[in-house]
Amino acid sequence: PDAGPRTSAGPQPFRTRGMVWTTLRASRTLARAGRRVTLTGRVAADPACGGPYHVIVRRRPTTRENDGHGPTGAAATSLRPGADGHWRLRVRATRTAEFAATVHPTRTCAAGTEVTARIHVTARIEAWAPSPCRRGRVVSGRVRPRQPGTRILLQRRVRGTWRTVARDRLDHHSAFGLRLPSCVGAHRIVWPKQGPISLRGVRRLRLR
Repeated sequence: PDAGPRTSAGPQPFRTRGMVWTTLRASRTLARAGRRVTLTGRVAADPACGGPYHVIVRRRPTTRENDGHGPTGAAATSLRPGADGHWRLRVRATRTAEFAATVHPTRTCAAGTEVTARIHVTARIEAWAPSPCRRGRVVSGRVRPRQPGTRILLQRRVRGTWRTVARDRLDHHSAFGLRLPSCVGAHRIVWPKQGPISLRGVRRLRLR
């Protein structure tokens, strides 16, 4: 005998009443390694949507090589926006990376398009110049984030052009020593961009 109309036991189709989304802005797009950067945004939604809302912020490496050299991959942070929809997150710049933000979908509203902001990170050079300066003395220092085995240059400005006058490779502590051929003129230390990890770093020297 016919038992009457049957209903499906499977999942029912999702019926959305609208979209919920967020904006994203970084307080700076260029930062030295270790600096704090503030990410801010505002959640907005179609009138039929209702909270509470949760913003998901992800930090992604800009390349696969980046992911293997530091804490730039896959980490995600969930936060609740304020009553006015605004949210704020402080992050530490360690490697050049892209930050992506989206709002978690609710029972009735779908998530809007993911928005992104890229923060470029320059290597931070710490240097100690000898005082008093004499030819042959050594400028020592280190680079952050650690970049063992990479090149570091000492340059002197000659007739409007920066010329390399000494070079070294960072040891396993990311430290260096550069011997001064002269104390005359403007000098700087350069960690040139090597691979996709970070942008280059530059530190001017005061020799006395």
